[in-house]
Amino acid sequence: MTVKPILAIDLGGSKLLLALVDGATVLDRAEAPTERAAGPEA
Repeated sequence: MTVKPILAIDLGGSKLLLALVDGATVLDRAEAPTERAAGPEA
C-alpha cells in the first residue's frame, strides 16, 4: 500500500501555516500572516 503525502493546514488568528508531510517527514512548509486588523469579515 502506497501512502501519498498529506497537506496540513492551520488557519490561525495571526498566521496561516501549511505543511506537506509524508509520514513523520515534513517535505515542505509555508507561513503567511493573516490580516488581523481587517477583522473576521476579511
